[in-house]
Amino acid sequence: MKVLMVDEGNSRAKLVVYQNNQYQLLPSWQICCEQHSSFDKILIASVKSETESIAIDIKAFYPNCLTEVLTTPKQAYGLTNAYIEYQRLGIDRWLAMLGARSITNNPCVVVDAGTAVTIDVVDHAGQHLGGYILPNVEFSANKLAERSGKIKLIHPNKPEIGLGQSTETCVFNALYASHVSLIKRVIKQQQIGIPDNQRVELIITGGNSDIYRNLLGLEGLKIRADKLLVFAGMSCYLQKPF
Repeated sequence: MKVLMVDEGNSRAKLVVYQNNQYQLLPSWQICCEQHSSFDKILIASVKSETESIAIDIKAFYPNCLTEVLTTPKQAYGLTNAYIEYQRLGIDRWLAMLGARSITNNPCVVVDAGTAVTIDVVDHAGQHLGGYILPNVEFSANKLAERSGKIKLIHPNKPEIGLGQSTETCVFNALYASHVSLIKRVIKQQQIGIPDNQRVELIITGGNSDIYRNLLGLEGLKIRADKLLVFAGMSCYLQKPF
């Protein structure tokens, strides 16, 4: 089966061709149109409204293809949503947790570092316990600069969490340090009462995952990083209906 998978976030859409258990990341929607005339199925996960989503263009270009726009359920594929209003949990967060569950049965902390930084906790039974949503570091720094009106902040080439020695490093290091501290705190809390053979795993995805993997690795944490984690979760929907 040849499947087009689309993960549309706030900033951009990522497209993958899934075939024979392999993921081929496409550089753009235009390249997809040029290289692939048809698919057996199309799966779309979007945080945008229906009128703003790339799904409109995809359905128009592939009118004869079975297209499914995924929504967040209360429970599916061994994962249970913690939200009372379960539809309000972002589909990207849901799929990242599904992807994490596809690679480990241990309790896990799933960090998706993109336009926002989300932290979600799943226990060994697949129960989502809840999470956090943070604005990403660059957004926070830029908002601070806008309010000040006197400083211009440039993201450092090598993010760190030590004491800053310039305005830029003081701001960015503090923001990264706060994120790292929160993630470490969540892991420490979840590890309480967990036997060693069920250690809490930290799984990171998203466009800025390399930054967090490096910073958290320097803090001594063991990390799994997978930039295609959302697509791994999406592949669950190619199995039998939940």
